[in-house]
Amino acid sequence: MLTVVGVREQAEPNGSHVLALSDGEAIIPAAQVVHVQRVLQVALANRVLTQARTLDVPTESTLAPIVLRLLQVRPATKGTETNLACNLLEIGWLVFAADDEALRQLRDAAEQVLKDRAASRRLN
Repeated sequence: MLTVVGVREQAEPNGSHVLALSDGEAIIPAAQVVHVQRVLQVALANRVLTQARTLDVPTESTLAPIVLRLLQVRPATKGTETNLACNLLEIGWLVFAADDEALRQLRDAAEQVLKDRAASRRLN
């Protein structure tokens, strides 16, 4: 099994990227960078979700220990389908496919979080 321990910050002049491995280096050709990035993102998301399944559902008094930092949110449209694209600090861009009811729940939960934060600021 290969273990990726780092990535060079700058791409090579030909667009390829160099990964630092526990036992050497690997070069990802420019044409494969997007594919490799997608595979790594999915693998990381799966690891996070697998770990999260072992935790209790968060309640008002207990927050889940896994926290992903949301940087941006925007619609993601492909053909006639529109979903929710989220840029997470730890993972990068992910698209969440959700039905209308789940999106309404997300909207309502976000509005409640904003109300709770505003009330907390007024008290402090």
